[in-house]
Amino acid sequence: MAGISKKDLRNFDDSKREWADAVVKVEGREFHVAKLLLATQSTYFQSMFFGKFEESEKAEIELSEIRADDFQNFLETLHGEPAIDDDTVEGVLHLADMYDTPTARQRSEEFLMKESEKSMKEKLRISTKYRLDSLIDQCLSRTHTIAEIRAVLPGNLEDLDHSVMAALFQKTLSHHAI
Repeated sequence: MAGISKKDLRNFDDSKREWADAVVKVEGREFHVAKLLLATQSTYFQSMFFGKFEESEKAEIELSEIRADDFQNFLETLHGEPAIDDDTVEGVLHLADMYDTPTARQRSEEFLMKESEKSMKEKLRISTKYRLDSLIDQCLSRTHTIAEIRAVLPGNLEDLDHSVMAALFQKTLSHHAI
């Protein structure tokens, strides 16, 4: 899929200047945003825009170590657009985790539980990485046989969350007892 980019569902470019009161720059790309909307969705942005930080006085803020495409999808998600799919969900989750954004986190988890075509192993990896408890429970409840348990195990067992490993181990023991 490299080279194929999804069409933006909402513009955050200069044409949105009339309702935006801040510009967030990511990888040189400008996103015209409403501080209040971001602040009500994210404790990180609430502190940044309305706390006692120098950024609260600035009209332009630069975010580093994130991808512009991920930020676009993140903003679209916060604005109610259906921006989450199997290609974008991890980027949105990464930013939801980084910026403490429950709405984006919840929408990502719901997508993974109801619509995603990712493998159970991939869903379990993502759910443990971002602590998506409902998705973890769903993955574990759909893992019944020894073959299914083996299929969800990562190549390196040290990468598996201890509580998930314990649950899988318990399932294995209960299957051997039958």
